[in-house]
Amino acid sequence: MKTLAKHLSVFVTILLLGVAFTSCNSDSDDDRPEYVNEFMIIKSDGTNVWFENGNGKYFAVDVPASLKLNEQDGRRALVYYYVVKEKVTPGYDKTIGLMALQLCSMGTFVTDVADAEELETYGKASLSFDNQSYNFSDGWFDILVDYYQYPETEHTFALCVPTPNLIPADAVVPDGYVYMEMRHDCDTDGSKLEKIRDIVSFRVSDEYNPVTNPTVKGYYIKMLDPQGGTNYVTLEFKKQ
Repeated sequence: MKTLAKHLSVFVTILLLGVAFTSCNSDSDDDRPEYVNEFMIIKSDGTNVWFENGNGKYFAVDVPASLKLNEQDGRRALVYYYVVKEKVTPGYDKTIGLMALQLCSMGTFVTDVADAEELETYGKASLSFDNQSYNFSDGWFDILVDYYQYPETEHTFALCVPTPNLIPADAVVPDGYVYMEMRHDCDTDGSKLEKIRDIVSFRVSDEYNPVTNPTVKGYYIKMLDPQGGTNYVTLEFKKQ
């Protein structure tokens, strides 16, 4: 399974924090912090900010107020951090310092869509998926996509599992793969603005989770491409 963390430098929003990379200038390799990429859920009590995933609960120190992460409680993010080894925070597995992060767009996972009209309500705007960068961890499916920004519009995303009667005739779904449609909705009136590279995250139910359901070999996803056609993407989930 490919991981988005390996492509962090392509799309991440770099945060200019006070710690920067000054410690990397040390003459001793032992003084250099180890930088790690992980997908996590942002948590906040309104004052403190911490991150959680299947590996633990991490307290973040010196988070710039300008990031307003205390307003992002429950949002998924790709986090680039280092461990503050000299600091132990009671109740947390690690204390970390942030180097960079990318907020993910939170999509909706929808199953048993039995009507074509209902499927259309989730959007008909285009998406592109160039380099097959995706991640599956902790029951979350994260995928890197490109789309165009339009004036004064919000973008929503849905990963839909239609009933078999809605699978197109030209879709060649491999055995053991789940047919899905990734839908993107926005107001496309007006001129296209910049092209956006974004991570979209979906919380997948256990039935379609390749970790909890070993019969799921992968996803076969339909997307509407920017040229007005249809693109089918095959994602294989190799068992660990």
